[in-house]
Amino acid sequence: MLTVVVIFYLGLSLLVGVFLSRRVKKTSDFLIAGRKLGLLLTTATLSAVQIGPGSFWAVRKWAREKECGPVYGTALAAGAD
Repeated sequence: MLTVVVIFYLGLSLLVGVFLSRRVKKTSDFLIAGRKLGLLLTTATLSAVQIGPGSFWAVRKWAREKECGPVYGTALAAGAD
């Protein structure tokens, strides 16, 4: 069942990527979304770029200090309970 879900998700992602790639005409369309993003979406994107890796490495550091091991630390950083 899990294999079917993963294959479906990957196939759907590929189809969406191919379909939406037709909208990209220049490099700037890809890199900066053609300057069409609003302030809220740009702020949210930049925040996610900064917060995501920071929290990942913070949890890894915490797991190392508690001697939880690298696998458990990675699982915690990925959101596992």
